[in-house]
Amino acid sequence: MLRWYLVYTKQRSERIAKNSLEEKGLEVYLPMVKVWRVRRKRYEKEPLFPNYIFVHLDLEKDSIGAVRWAPGVRYFVRFDNSEGPTVVPDEIIEYIKTKTGEIEDKGGIGQLKKGDRVRIVDGPFKDMEAIFEKHLSGNERSRILINVLGRITPTDVPSEWLEKA
Repeated sequence: MLRWYLVYTKQRSERIAKNSLEEKGLEVYLPMVKVWRVRRKRYEKEPLFPNYIFVHLDLEKDSIGAVRWAPGVRYFVRFDNSEGPTVVPDEIIEYIKTKTGEIEDKGGIGQLKKGDRVRIVDGPFKDMEAIFEKHLSGNERSRILINVLGRITPTDVPSEWLEKA
């Protein structure tokens, strides 16, 4: 019976693992999304889950070793001390496909424009909302306008601390 399994890959080797497993005739799903890269000032396709791919296998017919020893693969993900790889329900795979499609329809992740409402996800202002002002050149930082004690204050924070509200 064909089921989806989660495979952990070597660092930045998701595509290598995917290609090598597809060459063996296996179905592989690597969720990719467009992400805005501030420093490069462009979108780049990146894995939604770095270091993870999903492999569709029939463990009665397909060899675990063929997957385990493929270039770029580290191991099958297992939970609760299970003897075999953990099965990922088809519904989860379909949900991920739907959500990545929605992200693509919105144009990708991460490009903020002046005036966008943002939520700060890390640092001393964590969980506060602010207004995005601009990306600062050279070092992946952004200027935001935050309400501190009733006064709008420009503040520079790392861009990865921000998400669209």
